[in-house]
Amino acid sequence: MSSTIRSILKRKVPVVPVYSVSYMPQYMSDGQLEVAPDSITLYGMSYRLENIEQVYTEPIKHTDL
Repeated sequence: MSSTIRSILKRKVPVVPVYSVSYMPQYMSDGQLEVAPDSITLYGMSYRLENIEQVYTEPIKHTDL
């Protein structure tokens, strides 16, 4: 009986926000939107993790800020 043992790896990747923001007249942003945490650690089989470079948030929408 033969079995294949696959190792569990971990990989830290950045969290990329997906957002749409609009401002009231005469207002504007003074910088980039920041998310917390800015990165996460994924655990899994190497073949599952090897192509994951980043993860995205659910869409964030703010209007009339």
